[in-house]
Amino acid sequence: MTSSNATTGVQLPAQGQAAVNPAQSTHPAVPTIDRADGRTPVTGVTGIQSDYVVLVSSDFHEFIITRSAAYMSATIRRMLEGRNKEISPWNVNEVLVNYPSMIVSKVAEYMIYKEYYERTHEDAPGFTVPPAIVLEVLMAAQFLDI
Repeated sequence: MTSSNATTGVQLPAQGQAAVNPAQSTHPAVPTIDRADGRTPVTGVTGIQSDYVVLVSSDFHEFIITRSAAYMSATIRRMLEGRNKEISPWNVNEVLVNYPSMIVSKVAEYMIYKEYYERTHEDAPGFTVPPAIVLEVLMAAQFLDI
């Protein structure tokens, strides 16, 4: 038998009953992976062989792009391929790009654009960059060797 807390609506166990901890649930939808950093792995984004890379801007915004798009940058390719091969399989492949999120978002957009049009061999329309950020985008592109 359980009782309900009127203010929160939480089901409380009756006296003498053990409380169920949702973090220790064995339900398949709730992963019970013991990780030091407390993050729960997301299928497809985490792991050494992941198809995705997370670009982290200097103001800590994250941009998730495909590995093939990230490999348009020779610098990012060297960063990812040069990593220790014995990294835990739950580590996310993150690359810190030391530029603000506005610049990193435009660079990530360009890498996706470039990868798509190189793969499809279509005529690429012009890629536009707002004049206010064009210099910073060019500097980031040069650093990332795009």
